[in-house]
Amino acid sequence: MSHLLHSNLSTSICLHNSPSPSFALSPPHSITTSLSSSITAFRHENGRRYHNHGDGLTYPLPNDTDEINRLELQHKVWEISLNKRLYLAPLPPTITSVLDIGCGTGIWCIEFADAHPDVQVLGIDLSPIQPSNVPPNCRFLVDDANAAWAFPEKFDFIHTRALNFGVKDWDALLAQAFEHLAPGGWIELDEFHVPLECDDGSAAADSAVLQWGVMGAEAVAKIGTDARAALRHGERLREVGFVEVHEQKMKWPIGPWAAGEKEKKMGQLFLKDMSDGAPGLSVKLLNGLLGWEMSRVDAFIERLRAEMWNPKGHILGAEASIRCQAASLSKEFGGQPSFCREKSLQLLKKMAESAEEWQEGKAWWWSAVQRVFSPPNRNISRPRDVFTNRKNRGHKKPINSR
Repeated sequence: MSHLLHSNLSTSICLHNSPSPSFALSPPHSITTSLSSSITAFRHENGRRYHNHGDGLTYPLPNDTDEINRLELQHKVWEISLNKRLYLAPLPPTITSVLDIGCGTGIWCIEFADAHPDVQVLGIDLSPIQPSNVPPNCRFLVDDANAAWAFPEKFDFIHTRALNFGVKDWDALLAQAFEHLAPGGWIELDEFHVPLECDDGSAAADSAVLQWGVMGAEAVAKIGTDARAALRHGERLREVGFVEVHEQKMKWPIGPWAAGEKEKKMGQLFLKDMSDGAPGLSVKLLNGLLGWEMSRVDAFIERLRAEMWNPKGHILGAEASIRCQAASLSKEFGGQPSFCREKSLQLLKKMAESAEEWQEGKAWWWSAVQRVFSPPNRNISRPRDVFTNRKNRGHKKPINSR
């Protein structure tokens, strides 16, 4: 078992080992000897294969050959959308370690490792569906990123893509990411949200495609997942303590109906991606979570896919690429970034004598974070200096709400 990631289930399995000592793993194992029977004993439902983690609903999409092919296709859609870039974050050439959360087939990790041979790349996923022939600086672990992390080192870059249905508590996950990023490291979330959209009224209100998104959101809500979580990722990242938050919102056409060569190509591939993914996802959501009979599910999937391929309905998938930086105030407060964030804000809240002063204190903290990354001006005032010009001393008790 790997020492990199600790889960409340004994399922942290190392698939590939790198000769680099920076990963601090247990002795090498081959892919055939490192996988326990519990990990490879997949669930088989309605002709599809799914991961065997927990109740099987942590991530509702299959992991069989058809799904692997779909994920490889989806990678091409992202490639077109990002103009042949693997990421948008302005990574410095000095990075040494990267974590990809929910790596799927591992294609992003493999291409990043090929492009950056001096960088150690780690991908984690619930399913061991990654290839065994990978670059020497790339490895994969089977585990649930929703569980507690125990990586011995910090990463320079953390990446996620299309995790929306696989994360129940984004606040907790981003807090762990903050903990495990080196000061000045970057995180990039390439995520989507549902329901789907139609901007020009070409799809009727009772469109199966639009209904599918609404019902999907309703279904995953039953297991505590917010299908619209990506809409608040920028806000979440700021609340955790990230700085330099940049949001780039995109809409992907489902079908080649959009104007522009890039949009047409992307829409053509995204249409196949969505159409191929609809059956496996719909069975889990509609039958498994909403309790539909399979005959009803099958009839809906047939109608859904027919409407997807109808060029008259201009349906869009809403995506967002959000990248930001982890700040460090260790020089000021003498600890790790999370310690700095929590301790400094706790101190400010305790010192504040009114809600207005608490807001002033938070504004000071963000200003201090920004100045850390704006040399040579690194003269940061201490918390005790924040409220020197108090005008209203009406409140003598600590403010308990942010």
